[in-house]
Amino acid sequence: MDILPFVVGVTDATKAFITIVIGLSQKWNVFTSEIVDKPFGGILASVLYIIGSLVLAISTIGPSLSMKLILYIIGSLVMSRGTSLIWSITSQVIKDHGKHQIDNQILREREMNEENMLMSKNTDVDAKISQIQVLFRFAASAVGPIFATRVLLQNLSASNSYLGLAFLVCCLCTFLILTVRRIHHSNQVDKEDDHDNRIEIGWREVLPAWFQQKICCCCFSSIGSGRSTIDTETGYFNAAWVDCGLLNGLTEVVRSGYERILCLRALSMGLSSTQLAHVLAITGATAVATFWLSDIADRNRRLASFLSFFVLGLGHFGLGMSTSFNGVLISAFLFGIGEGMSTGLRDLHKKDYRHSKGPLGDMSRLFISKKLDLDLTKDNSIFIESEAKVLRRKVQGLASPWADWCGILNSIAVGIIGRYCGMRFASFTYASIAAFAVYISIAVIPDSRPPFVLGKNDLPMWKNWLYCNRKTPTASYVALQPMKLIYS
Repeated sequence: MDILPFVVGVTDATKAFITIVIGLSQKWNVFTSEIVDKPFGGILASVLYIIGSLVLAISTIGPSLSMKLILYIIGSLVMSRGTSLIWSITSQVIKDHGKHQIDNQILREREMNEENMLMSKNTDVDAKISQIQVLFRFAASAVGPIFATRVLLQNLSASNSYLGLAFLVCCLCTFLILTVRRIHHSNQVDKEDDHDNRIEIGWREVLPAWFQQKICCCCFSSIGSGRSTIDTETGYFNAAWVDCGLLNGLTEVVRSGYERILCLRALSMGLSSTQLAHVLAITGATAVATFWLSDIADRNRRLASFLSFFVLGLGHFGLGMSTSFNGVLISAFLFGIGEGMSTGLRDLHKKDYRHSKGPLGDMSRLFISKKLDLDLTKDNSIFIESEAKVLRRKVQGLASPWADWCGILNSIAVGIIGRYCGMRFASFTYASIAAFAVYISIAVIPDSRPPFVLGKNDLPMWKNWLYCNRKTPTASYVALQPMKLIYS
């Protein structure tokens, strides 16, 4: 058991590093973006998942431990590619087509009054749809462990269980293929009007100017715009890049680290696989039951981050203090509340930094006007905003490595701390990281929520969005639109 946390940490870190290497070329991301709204995307996703399942099934009967680990890494990587593609297809169907259907129906029925028109243009309409997707993940986390232990593992071997999962995923992909096929043939989905602008930015614009000047100015001059001098553009977006990336990184560590530590801690305490499945199910079910607490983020992103990290930290601390199965259940319950509070919070921050009135709004427009030598007048405002919109997406994209590299550090930390200090100490360590995240939420990260078009009392909250209403673009109505396509 002492060597198990180290093996798990190194294995997960290797997978995370390979994933980063794949992402650096951007070829996979470009390829998936081209097929995500076509039936071929669902076919490819099912094929990748089947191949990954076959490799994982073979890894259970490998001739040696090293060969099993190699096959496990390869199989899980291929399976994760298929899973991410399934998630992208689901996002495309729910977000793009669902919202498009709502706008069309409202316009057809001519029931769009001024308040509803403002509501439909509000950023949080899309954000609520994103939160519904995260809610699906929580629901799967609540059902999946029980299904795996009570249905698959009790009746099938480990290798056959992987094949059983592959069959279920093929059924899901078939449903997605049928849905995307209907959307594709009807040509009802409008593509996002993004384009490649004339302004190229790189690490030179987001890394700190003092870092480039004192340490590696010459190195980053070739990565940026080709100039080795330090000017006003060097580190121009550094503050926003740090704020966005720091929250993503801390969320990745605090949230993703719990499940891994929980499994290893349960093994060290002698809990059975059935008990562990119940604990994981409690976490997911609690998150589903308390997701409406994410309404806090509609008022204040900073307050939502503070409360979420605080309760998530209590979950980590409770896991370290647990000495029995009941203690672990209490810890899982607390962590589930924290996940419910933070439902879609990371995606909300990403949308904030892409919003025209978000933290990068004025900065991006000023940057474009200086680069192209244009005045910020009404005549140039439409063109400048179109260029700034793409620029904000690029800056936000440069912040994604924070989560990737934190994922590697997360895996290594679990392995090293668990190997030499024990999993109980690892739980306390992650509780300390959550406490640091609480401080960062209060003192460093700003409230990135763009100003709403509606009044304060008209903010789109879950308590007003749980039921369908044709006159307002409710998130529940959006989620049901793709399913209507199959039967319409």
